[in-house]
Amino acid sequence: MKTIAQTLAILLLFTFAGCSPAVDRQLTISDFREALREAGLPVGEPEEMFYEMVQASDGAALPVGARSIEVYQYDTTIRSGKEAHDAIREGGLMGRRVIAHENLILLPAPDHEHWTEILAVFESL
Repeated sequence: MKTIAQTLAILLLFTFAGCSPAVDRQLTISDFREALREAGLPVGEPEEMFYEMVQASDGAALPVGARSIEVYQYDTTIRSGKEAHDAIREGGLMGRRVIAHENLILLPAPDHEHWTEILAVFESL
């Protein structure tokens, strides 16, 4: 009898665990920077950007090789962060289209010497 009760308890636990809401994954600029390094790209120290102007929670110019790329991080677990992220994802930033992945926004730099690799790393996070 005890085994049946334990089995039912385990089944109920798995049933309810499957119904729990998904957690919104929050990537960081550091995650992206580390992934670029792991891919063998020459990554320098990030330079902080004026991320508040675009309602981001963080922003950086990441030197990759001879040029920097711009990336912004949004806290999409809060309404204002999600709204800002969604608006920029749809409408672009400073007149430029953007590439969004999870809660990060990357400004395209197709003429960057490592652009193909940078984009592949960004999309694989």
